[in-house]
Amino acid sequence: MSDYPEHTKMAAIRDELDAVADFLEALESGKLTYGGERLHLAIYPADSPNRPVVVGASIPSLLAQWSGIDQDKIEAEKRQMLASLRG
Repeated sequence: MSDYPEHTKMAAIRDELDAVADFLEALESGKLTYGGERLHLAIYPADSPNRPVVVGASIPSLLAQWSGIDQDKIEAEKRQMLASLRG
């Protein structure tokens, strides 16, 4: 088993992560339009199902949620890597 399991998990889905990130970046930048209007990522709250609310989460947090990659574990593994390099 890897010393860095979260990084191993992330590496296994790198292509998918990159594709989803590219899509989310295109949404955020306004490059994606429909009928001349910008597309947005939105949710429909249970208490107001007819009023979408634009999602304001960051791309890294959306990717982490979608992929199941724990960002705290990634940071801990990075610190572990640096510590091992420093000896």
